[in-house]
Amino acid sequence: MAHPATAHRVVWILDALQPGGAERLALRFAATAPPAWEVNIVALRPAPGGGDLGRIWGPELGPAAAAARQLHMHSLRDAGAWCGLVGALRRLRPELVHTHLRYATVWGGAAARWLGVPHVTTVHLGPSPEPSRRQAWAARLERASRRRAARVVYVSEAQRAAWDTRAERAVVIGNGVAPPNAPPGEGEAPAAARHARGLPAQAFVLTTGAVVRARKGWRSWLEAVEQMAPALPHARFVWVGGGPEFAAFQAAAAASRWTAQIHLAGARTDVGTWLRLSDVFLFPSLEEAQPTAVMEAMAAALPVVATALPAIAEVLGGSGILVPPGDAAALAQAAVELSGAAADAVRRRMGEAASQRARDHYSEPAWRQRLLGLYREVLDEHKDEKCAARTRHSDGRVLCSWRRGAL
Repeated sequence: MAHPATAHRVVWILDALQPGGAERLALRFAATAPPAWEVNIVALRPAPGGGDLGRIWGPELGPAAAAARQLHMHSLRDAGAWCGLVGALRRLRPELVHTHLRYATVWGGAAARWLGVPHVTTVHLGPSPEPSRRQAWAARLERASRRRAARVVYVSEAQRAAWDTRAERAVVIGNGVAPPNAPPGEGEAPAAARHARGLPAQAFVLTTGAVVRARKGWRSWLEAVEQMAPALPHARFVWVGGGPEFAAFQAAAAASRWTAQIHLAGARTDVGTWLRLSDVFLFPSLEEAQPTAVMEAMAAALPVVATALPAIAEVLGGSGILVPPGDAAALAQAAVELSGAAADAVRRRMGEAASQRARDHYSEPAWRQRLLGLYREVLDEHKDEKCAARTRHSDGRVLCSWRRGAL
């Protein structure tokens, strides 16, 4: 996209462009920002395996990913890579730096302060015990960076309530999602689209979309499948997403007596199509700040069965079914009750209510405008601070020609 010479330049800094919710949001924002805003992405580390970003992110987000700058930072102690980050920011000359995730917040915040550029950071996770002394040390550095940021963005009220934000300039700006592309497969009939993805045309499809790691509840999901499968012999249980525990997930699924009904799609760029081909969305997560996957399912008008975490309840707003976290039996029971022709009307009403709530509260354009409004506010404050720091004439006049409202 061509930008005018007067466009405001913002740099988003992430740990790496690996498949994940924060990374997808960054690429969507860069790809859809209005012409008056130029958004550049810097990743501190290369994508896993040095992968082809176009292949990882697909035709929609691949161009934005390919335009990103990838550094080669190895750890928080990699001072040489920090110098490379400062150099990259000098060349990009941003008016504002927006960081996401731990390493990016530590190093990106320090680089922004070094260059005198205002820093905004988004928190994507809730507080949880650190697995090691090294991570505890990194968490302290991250919190220190947040306290010095111009704004700390939390993605839900539930998430902000879980953190101690007294020393931060905290705001809540929930993320936004776009409805999945329709029709499925860019013109494919639903039956053909299902066949192309290894699903029977008449199957009852229960889908989960999440990165495969323990806190996303994949073990509870497998336990629920063991209970659902006997009651739903024509169902297919789909998990879309890869991640650090995908190999363990595959092995456990292969050992299940119901493995023929389990479909692990792995990391995909066509998540929207999988949602369009589904009947119910299951979300067994054990920890969420704001469940982007649930919001995407809502935008696709899917009935949602999810765990009763505060952030999930906030997003659903009564439009889905909530079950206790880690309770595989409750998850299975709720899903079975939504299956079959007798529940068609219930699923349709739930899907319509979820879709309406997604449009009203979590639309991508509204999220983008809220974030750009925050940027304008921070840039105004930064120019005020620069004016206040200027030397005064003996008669008291401030040596600053900038006036509020120039943006």
